[in-house]
Amino acid sequence: MNITKREEDILESLYKEDGPLSTTELKSSTGIGTKAIGYSVREKLEPEGLVSYEYEESNGTEVRVHELTEEGESKIQRGLIGDVFGKSSESDPEKVALKAQVDEMEDRLEKVENKTQANKQILDGLQTRLDKAVEYIEKHDTRLNGLRWALEDSSLMLSIEEYVEKVRENSE
Repeated sequence: MNITKREEDILESLYKEDGPLSTTELKSSTGIGTKAIGYSVREKLEPEGLVSYEYEESNGTEVRVHELTEEGESKIQRGLIGDVFGKSSESDPEKVALKAQVDEMEDRLEKVENKTQANKQILDGLQTRLDKAVEYIEKHDTRLNGLRWALEDSSLMLSIEEYVEKVRENSE
């Protein structure tokens, strides 16, 4: 957005007043001529959505009253419009500090996103291993149940508990 010094002065005046100003009041506070104010407002500031104006009757004549829009006020507060208050955002310590905080927060967010992605990959790997383990256990559980039933039905006359004890003794 390309804002001229004249337009900056109009915006600053409206911002500082925190309310509507007539063309005469704007002329008085900025030193800008009536025609130049009208041109700047109609051709630049209103089409950009920064300033609105309407006509009001005062002492039997129509007076144009200008007001900063919410969008205009927001852009000024965020430092998005030119050099409205005569100091560049690079030299404004508060804006520099805020920008540094934003940059730091963006860096931290990126690190968190990277860690989250890495953790997701680890969890995916663990889930794959867990699925394989469950499959293995189910497969061998069926075999063990088959052996248990075979032993119980066999002529060896061994109980499962006795058989487990013998296996333990032999494996130690």
